Amino acid sequence: MPQNEDGVVAYPINLMRQVAGQIMEQVGRAMSEHQAHWHDAQTYISTLPGIVENDMWTLMNLHQQRLLDSYQWQLAFAQALVEAAQYMEDLDHGIRDSFDAQTGTTTNPQAPPETPRVHGPF
Repeated sequence: MPQNEDGVVAYPINLMRQVAGQIMEQVGRAMSEHQAHWHDAQTYISTLPGIVENDMWTLMNLHQQRLLDSYQWQLAFAQALVEAAQYMEDLDHGIRDSFDAQTGTTTNPQAPPETPRVHGPF
């Protein structure tokens, strides 16, 4: 979180969403490539002699599960970024609306969202 000399912390909502989208896109691509390679590996392992085939399945299934768990973790992280960005945007709008109600002013809801800022010693 960038913080300036006045103690203002900025939450780069658009960047958070952009990074989350990039993560989701890259994980999706990686999962597709993995599926193709996994199919090739399964085909090859099926041709191995019995005891070697069993040991290879044990090894490869563990690898497969760890890799899929890693992909799921990355997707969950990206989703958390999206949710955090939405939370910050909603919070910023709620604060703005509260100030507008107290001061009797109206903020243009069509204006592009600004980066929410929080004051304090962080």
